[in-house]
Amino acid sequence: MKLSNLFGALVVLSLVLLGVARAQRDFSNVEIKSTPVSGNIHMLEGSGGNIGVSVGVDGLLIVDDQFAPLADKIEAALARLDQGNLKFVLNTHWHGDHTGGNAHFGRNASIVAHTNVRKRLVEADRTPKEGLPVITFDRSLSLQFNEEEIKVIHLPSGHTDGAAPYVMPESGCLRESQIEIEIGSALVSKYGSLRFFKLHYTDLVS
Repeated sequence: MKLSNLFGALVVLSLVLLGVARAQRDFSNVEIKSTPVSGNIHMLEGSGGNIGVSVGVDGLLIVDDQFAPLADKIEAALARLDQGNLKFVLNTHWHGDHTGGNAHFGRNASIVAHTNVRKRLVEADRTPKEGLPVITFDRSLSLQFNEEEIKVIHLPSGHTDGAAPYVMPESGCLRESQIEIEIGSALVSKYGSLRFFKLHYTDLVS
C-alpha cells in the first residue's frame, strides 16, 4: 500500500472512531450550573463551551448551546433563570460543543452566527434545517436586546474561520469561541490569548 493511501485510510479511521466516541459519550450525569456574571448576564456550565445568557424584558438570549443531549437540561436551567421565551441563539463558532443544541433551540429561537458557521454546519451534512443559523453576517453585527447593545465582530484568525466574540459593553462581558473574559478583571481562560484579545479589543468595544 502506498504511503499516501495508508495515511488517508488512517485519517478516515480516526474520524470514524472520534465520531463513535462522541456518540457513546454519557451525558446523564452532567449538571448545568448557573452563575451570575454581571447585571442581567449569567453563565451556564455543563459540558463543552460555557453558555452566556441574557435575561430581561425582551426575553432570553443565549450564546452557544453545548451538546445536543444536554438541551433539555439547559432548557430547564434557563427556565429557572426566567420564564420568558428564548428569542435568540448566538453561535461563537461551529464546533459541536457550541452548536450541538441548535436543532433543539432553533425550533423556537432565531440562530445568529458568522456566514462560515452556517457553511461548516451545512458541509457537516448532519445538521437539520432548524439547527442552521438564519441570520448571518460577514464582518460585524449589532443586536439590541434587553436594553443593551450586543456587538460582534468576525476574527478571521480566530479559533475557526467563523470565530466571532460577542461583547456586551454595558454589562462589561465578552463571550468568545475560546476566550472568556469579564472586562475589567484579570480573568482569562486557559484557551484564551490576552495578546490576541488586545489586538481586537478596540474593534469590539468602539
